[in-house]
Amino acid sequence: MTEQHLYDKETQYRLSDKWRAKFELLEKVGADKQFIFKAARGASFKALPFKQKQTISFNLLAFFFGPFYYFAKKMWHKGALLLALTWLCACLSFTIEITLNTKLDNILYWIIPATICAQLANYDYFRFIVHQEKFWPGLLAVNAGSNAAMLQQRSR
Repeated sequence: MTEQHLYDKETQYRLSDKWRAKFELLEKVGADKQFIFKAARGASFKALPFKQKQTISFNLLAFFFGPFYYFAKKMWHKGALLLALTWLCACLSFTIEITLNTKLDNILYWIIPATICAQLANYDYFRFIVHQEKFWPGLLAVNAGSNAAMLQQRSR
């Protein structure tokens, strides 16, 4: 009997062989059951050759296009949050410039958000296709908890 992968059942998405290979690697390291950074600390990830580690842990297009790469892959919710975080990072850098009366290199405005997008893009696309995940589960729970607390305070 052949092994059945979850994403093979998806008829609405046509994955290239390159993405299928990435998905198989992500499945192998356990990214379907845990967050990618936790999976990267596992023995199965550490046993992979360097090229395969790079294949699943860095996406060059996401590095250059950031949140817009997420929009192109139809991951609207995560892309919108990453775009907001990019703006927040730029505002924080600008505030540091004003406070310290100095000029930061332009690269500092975009390198942090670009690196975050590049490291999460493959994992996020995998979770989007396999689990139809629109948002990071832990973040949604924190957001729901804070909204519930605000609603309780308003009702008093």
